[in-house]
Amino acid sequence: MPRYSPFPINSGQPDSLLGRIVAIVVGIAVLLISVIIGAVFLAAFVGLILIVAVIIMLRVWWLKRKMQRHAQQHGDLSAEYTVVRETPREIDHQD
Repeated sequence: MPRYSPFPINSGQPDSLLGRIVAIVVGIAVLLISVIIGAVFLAAFVGLILIVAVIIMLRVWWLKRKMQRHAQQHGDLSAEYTVVRETPREIDHQD
């Protein structure tokens, strides 16, 4: 037994040719705007990543330069050391 509804069933597609053309044009416009906005956000994200990477690389370069300059001014570190070995403790055997 078919059900009847007081509301007309609409498939979402316009009935007239002009309505279909307008729907296609609006759909293409929305798609293009979405792609452009996505590309802008992707470019901004990649740009931010590149800026952070350059800042980190500059910081590492600056620290290496500073350490090299310090090593040249103060020379290498030298120290004397003695190796101390502990004798193993005798194991008590209880028989």
